[in-house]
Amino acid sequence: SRCGAIHSLRLERLLTQIRTERGSGKVHAVIEARDQRPVTELLPLFGLSSQQPALLRVSESLALQIARSILHKDIAYHTEIMPLARAGELARKFLASFQSPPVDCFSNGSFTHHDDGSVTLSSWNPLTKATFDTGIIVVDAGHVGCLWVEDED
Repeated sequence: SRCGAIHSLRLERLLTQIRTERGSGKVHAVIEARDQRPVTELLPLFGLSSQQPALLRVSESLALQIARSILHKDIAYHTEIMPLARAGELARKFLASFQSPPVDCFSNGSFTHHDDGSVTLSSWNPLTKATFDTGIIVVDAGHVGCLWVEDED
């Protein structure tokens, strides 16, 4: 349908913007149609390892904070990559792509919460060979998405 094609084009544009504007490290920004396999079996679709299925369920609000934080600053040195407002906008648009409840969100670590609303990775189970990697996996009834970054020290 025309509406579906427009949505698909908008979504592809968003994913390209995320990958381009993050510009540092390796960025996985993908949304795919989903079958009923467990989330850990879908990780290879995104270039992530399913050898150590170490995903933890996180709230949608924490998923938004994680996405905003990994777009805003690199994981290794916390240097700014893009303005916080732009990181927040891209993170919100990514999460808004999932509309069919229930929406489940996952990540691979524990995060330290800061007064400014940001979070930093404090401990994690790696899903790549990079020194640092984290992000969010989001699942709804029909789709699974990955917004994940790999950074080196």
